[in-house]
Amino acid sequence: MTAGEIKELFEKKLEEKTQNQKVVFTKNESERPHNGSGKEVSDFLSSLQNDKIMKKETNEASDSVVSLVKEYKNV
Repeated sequence: MTAGEIKELFEKKLEEKTQNQKVVFTKNESERPHNGSGKEVSDFLSSLQNDKIMKKETNEASDSVVSLVKEYKNV
């Protein structure tokens, strides 16, 4: 499987997942869905300065991609 094929497969799966997503609009800020607090984002960005944490995150992301590719290849 080439990199182009993998990219195409992921784009197709991403479109399938996002095609039926619902968007929620509310006036009350506290009712809005959040993907993470500003502190969580800040903590993550500061952790990128630590080389050990960066290597761990990279390895976890790589392992995740490999398992997804294997899963889609077997489908």
